[in-house]
Amino acid sequence: RNEGSVPVKVLARHWKIAGEDGSVETEVPKWGAGVVGQTPVLQPSAVFEYASGSTLTQPRGSIEGGLQMERVKQRGREIFEALVDPFPLRATPRAPMDAVA
Repeated sequence: RNEGSVPVKVLARHWKIAGEDGSVETEVPKWGAGVVGQTPVLQPSAVFEYASGSTLTQPRGSIEGGLQMERVKQRGREIFEALVDPFPLRATPRAPMDAVA
């Protein structure tokens, strides 16, 4: 959610995905471009949600990281990082490949 008074643009992201034992399973490079191929502009109070996936080798884990953002202004660029606190992940069972029709 854009809690500011000016529009902001999502430029890049960085995620670290860890198993429940704390071991890092996946790390999205800092700063990979956009999120799911998009660089949305959020007006004040607007929300951007997306879904993505990753392999998690343990039943549970967590993800944390940040978004590199730009305040959309008349003059100049103002870049900042919006940190994302860790939140839980849960692995979902996958059907064996031979069971997929």
